[in-house]
Amino acid sequence: MVGDRHKYSSKYPFSAIVFCGNCGNIFKRRQWNSTNTSKKVVWQCKTYIMDGKDACGAKAVDEKILMNAFVKMFNKIYENRQSFIKTLTENIEMIILQRPDSKEAEALDKRIEK
Repeated sequence: MVGDRHKYSSKYPFSAIVFCGNCGNIFKRRQWNSTNTSKKVVWQCKTYIMDGKDACGAKAVDEKILMNAFVKMFNKIYENRQSFIKTLTENIEMIILQRPDSKEAEALDKRIEK
């Protein structure tokens, strides 16, 4: 799953950043051609595409709906950016503080080398 992530990472705006809530695999962009002249662009779970609905029952998401949801969420984050930045900073500091100090890391590296 994650191994394919780089393969789809830059072609479209949502490539490699939209994941299936059912199975965790990436969503891929697909174009549905209907019988009329309109074409519909959707995002669909790769597991569903490759292995069928028995493997993953996630439904396709219309690209317009996905874009609107992204804009809505981005605007919410922007409106509350001070709180978002504060929370993000606290989380980064917490992760940094949980890392082992350099002496401990060196000792672990030496044990691994043995």
